Amino acid sequence: MNIRKIFTTVAGLLVLLAPLSSAQLVPYYNYQFTEGVSASPEGDLGFIINLSNDIGTIFKPLPAHTFIGFYSLKYQGPGLKRQEGREFSERYMDHIFVGRHHWNIRGDLILKTQSDILLEGRRSGTNETWESGLYNFNRYGGASYLTKKYSKDFIGTASFGYHYMTFPNYTDMLAEIRSGADPSASEGKQNHHVLNQSVKTKYKNNTAKFSLTEQLYSKQKVAVDNVQSDGTYYSSTKQKDMTVGLSADRVEGLSKIMIINPGISITYKNSNQNYQHFETATSTNPVKFFKDYYDYLDFGLNIPYTLMLSRKWSFVFSPDISYKIYTKRQPRDQDGNFKDKKQSRFLGVYTMGFKKQIGESSSSLMYFTYQNQVANMTYERYVAYNYSAFSTGFKFQMEY
Repeated sequence: MNIRKIFTTVAGLLVLLAPLSSAQLVPYYNYQFTEGVSASPEGDLGFIINLSNDIGTIFKPLPAHTFIGFYSLKYQGPGLKRQEGREFSERYMDHIFVGRHHWNIRGDLILKTQSDILLEGRRSGTNETWESGLYNFNRYGGASYLTKKYSKDFIGTASFGYHYMTFPNYTDMLAEIRSGADPSASEGKQNHHVLNQSVKTKYKNNTAKFSLTEQLYSKQKVAVDNVQSDGTYYSSTKQKDMTVGLSADRVEGLSKIMIINPGISITYKNSNQNYQHFETATSTNPVKFFKDYYDYLDFGLNIPYTLMLSRKWSFVFSPDISYKIYTKRQPRDQDGNFKDKKQSRFLGVYTMGFKKQIGESSSSLMYFTYQNQVANMTYERYVAYNYSAFSTGFKFQMEY
């Protein structure tokens, strides 16, 4: 991931587009910056720096056709992570390139088609470079969205997308050890195809969405409970994951100065991947087999609340909670022994702050976030499952 080449390419595209008349070309820019401090579950304080810098152009050669070119640079520094199993010290750097076409087929029907590239670098420590991150990935693909307006209050959107994800640096050291330190034992095993389908409806202030995502792995095979002819515990069947999501939310004005936006979601993941547990890294004999190890249900609830204090100032409060339970996975106790129950966790993220509307297209936010997770998984030698942490800071956003 050569950052200098990326910036040179973007600058060159802008120079080529500059001769177009201002009547045809409309620039777009969005800048977000967050700075603050967070406390990890171990009590260590760290600085937060998150940056998002988006630049693009909107080109409309004909009344029914609009073309959009877009580049986004996003950086997320150390801080609280919502995703289970992620270290708070991880850093992310994203480069996103998007080309989109809007076709207004008729007044009530619009087709949006886009191609996009995402290059993500991850660093888990200060001694790791952006180019060598173990979980770096590249994503290539696109999507189409068909929106129909049935009435002034009812709008429906159907979408389909395809992406291919590659992990150029990923390696499974345990797989290499068991195969005689052969790097090809894990080469390309995380690469997969992603198919996204969704239907979204909006009626007045209410929105509902159904989504289906399939992940088809190109090399990763499914673990089984007995040794195969090649001496491994992997069958010839390749891994397939399916995620089904259902969500709904509503914007409700309680009064002239109070707005509430409650939302609920249900996510179900089904994977044919199993898990063979080995007592030690160098062991060749598993001690326990788990079928459908990655299947889970996740229930979410969030209730953002806004209170207008004046023409420019407002108070915001956003409680966001989720309960996740694995359908087959068993948790482990402090000594690493498996317990006879289903693994589950409860996560609560509570954010409050004061927002100021600086101008027509810019705002700032002073915030405080408290995050708490409780799980029946108490084996925390590598990852914290039960913790309390907080972050506080300042966020600035500008868009035109």
